[in-house]
Amino acid sequence: MNPKLSATVAILFYRSHYLAGNTAPIDALCHALEKQGLMAIAIYVSSLRELDVQTEILAILKNLDTPLAAILNTTSFSLAKLQREAGSTEIIPLWQTLNVPVLQVILSGGNREQWQDNLRGLNPRDLAMNVALPEIDGRIITRAISFKAVQTRHPQLETEVVVYEPEPDRIEWVAQLTRNIIRCAQTSVENRKIALILANYPNKDGRLANGVGLDTPASCLAVLQALQSVGYGITEIPSHTQDLILQLTTGVTNDQELFGDRRIYQQISTQQVWDFFHQLPLAIQQAMGTRWREREEWEQLPKFIAVSGIQLGNIFVGIQPSRGYDRDPSLNYHAPDLEPTLHYLAFYLWLSQDFQAHAVIHLGKHGNLEWLPGKSVVLSDHCYPEIALAPLPHFYPFIVNDPGEGTQAKRRAHACIIDHLMPPLTRAELYGDLEKLEALIDEYYEAQNLDSTRLPTIGDRLRQLFQDSQLNQDLGLELPNLKDLSPLLTVADSYLCELKEAQIRDGLHILGQIPPAEQLRDLTISIARSPHYQRLGLTQAIAVDLGIDFDPILDPLDQPFTLSKDVENQLINQGKSALAHQLKTCRIGGDVVEILEEIAKTLVAKLVTAEDDRR
Repeated sequence: MNPKLSATVAILFYRSHYLAGNTAPIDALCHALEKQGLMAIAIYVSSLRELDVQTEILAILKNLDTPLAAILNTTSFSLAKLQREAGSTEIIPLWQTLNVPVLQVILSGGNREQWQDNLRGLNPRDLAMNVALPEIDGRIITRAISFKAVQTRHPQLETEVVVYEPEPDRIEWVAQLTRNIIRCAQTSVENRKIALILANYPNKDGRLANGVGLDTPASCLAVLQALQSVGYGITEIPSHTQDLILQLTTGVTNDQELFGDRRIYQQISTQQVWDFFHQLPLAIQQAMGTRWREREEWEQLPKFIAVSGIQLGNIFVGIQPSRGYDRDPSLNYHAPDLEPTLHYLAFYLWLSQDFQAHAVIHLGKHGNLEWLPGKSVVLSDHCYPEIALAPLPHFYPFIVNDPGEGTQAKRRAHACIIDHLMPPLTRAELYGDLEKLEALIDEYYEAQNLDSTRLPTIGDRLRQLFQDSQLNQDLGLELPNLKDLSPLLTVADSYLCELKEAQIRDGLHILGQIPPAEQLRDLTISIARSPHYQRLGLTQAIAVDLGIDFDPILDPLDQPFTLSKDVENQLINQGKSALAHQLKTCRIGGDVVEILEEIAKTLVAKLVTAEDDRR
């Protein structure tokens, strides 16, 4: 029995289970929570989506003798709507009002044998109803605590009676996670210990703290400063990113070539690791031994295993260990069947047992923990992500535009994903010879209409520039003579339009920081440019507002364009003569897109400036 915590955990389950007497998993979960020193209250519901049910739940949970600290929800589906009206700011009153962690606990519709033998973990129906949809509410995905089994056969009804049978070790794991989440919340801020883990792939010092689209070293410092500002016990935060990396690399890292020249700031007893290892399922011990006994030289391990990272008071900034592929180049970072090394388990064991972390943060896309072998969801004690990571609160800042890989961490490592912005985006535009080429093409077409005597001179310059830039080879076209130049210019003009309108990154995102004004402007345009449900894209809306018969998103960039006389007169009457002249000179859709983009820049820049003034 663990020391008692002053906290209540609510378990939500379907009324149909109560009416059928099919409550064994709920009873077992209540007992497991009580063993962890927690009060448990089980509430049956018909459906969480019914507002009167939500009202009743709020009335019950707001009047407890011991305050509510967490919710274990076993019901299916989500409260949030998948499609909302344009401009909707819908919230989920139940979760927002209660304001406690909501853990999704699964009562599987399959049987235990299917779960044990299948790496998918759940059948498609269970996955959709009990994982994918609840994720929309932001619930933390945990484990399947029961499976269907035939209890008996009813002789009169001539049918099998199916019940939910509890899975004791999965129930125990959920109870431990719940206790650890509450323990973290109830520990005073100055005494909380947080492990901040930085990815390192490939395993060279030049790739320390890598994260897709994220300035991870700067973000790490931002997190440390934020923690310090609210009272976490942090000492001597590095002054800048170079100082952070320098401090990390004065100690041991994953770079084995320099291991002997580096300091060991923390270590774990090898005997302690062996004790943990020998408690693992025999199949796991055998699989790891087959893979790593000789490669890792288990018979010659030192008395202590080094742990990479630095301690800043109660905050540990660690370097995530290698999965072991650096010891065997044929193995892969994402390999679904690559068992972790003993050193890998030692790192995470030190976090939970020696450092005694209250919570773990993996910073940035992405580390390797969630790619270790095991089930896709509702893991078992034979799954390596669970073996490595103790049932601790787990936070994972992750780039917002890759939900697929973020899902791995949510489902396989019970992570609470904190989405961060993608890097500032901007238009690629043109530079160097390509910019000169665009100007010459414009000049060539202008000369065709105004002064054809200039065409030979401009044509010679174009041929020379094509030859220097080898753009004709990129287009798969032969360099023509002067008389046949027009077909090549048409293709080149369209190609240049595509190049300059392409979206590219303009730097990296820093967690918790708004991009500078110009980058914020371009990022806002990049996001708003794409049409969404019940909304036009930004440049589409500008085109419609101007009356232009061209869709900047859907129509081809090389589509010929002619401004209608009616739209030209309309623009002139609105005092937009200069814009009308610009549009009148457009030959193809790509020229129109460039004008629309400049208008968007002006509009969004005003909004950004106004927001800066308000701040």
